[in-house]
Amino acid sequence: MGQSDPPASLITVEAETRSLAKIRERVAAIATSFGADPDTIGDITLAASELSTNVLIHTSSPTISVGVECADDVVVLEVSDADGLYSTIREASTTADSVTGRGLNVVRAVMDTVEFVERSGSRRVRCTKRTRR
Repeated sequence: MGQSDPPASLITVEAETRSLAKIRERVAAIATSFGADPDTIGDITLAASELSTNVLIHTSSPTISVGVECADDVVVLEVSDADGLYSTIREASTTADSVTGRGLNVVRAVMDTVEFVERSGSRRVRCTKRTRR
């Protein structure tokens, strides 16, 4: 499983608020099928929800694609259609009294790695999380 490999299970939905629940449900089901422990499932589901919300708010993409893959004891989460996120997130600064802008910080707190990768001319956010099975 290299950084350029596509994820094993892919969820693609319309970029609409009502799609976020479907993303959370599917990510949790996929992680469960891999045998991930409950804490890891919760963290991966939270990260998928936060990153998908960022795509919804900060880009004009008509879809959100979320991939989930498991190899050995690592679960990989990849959120596509993030072309507009990179500059938005790099420029964003969250203050203690900010109501918004905490999503990526939450993702960084619950995942082991968070990085931007490019594949086929599209930018994606790729996260990993070690799991106990």
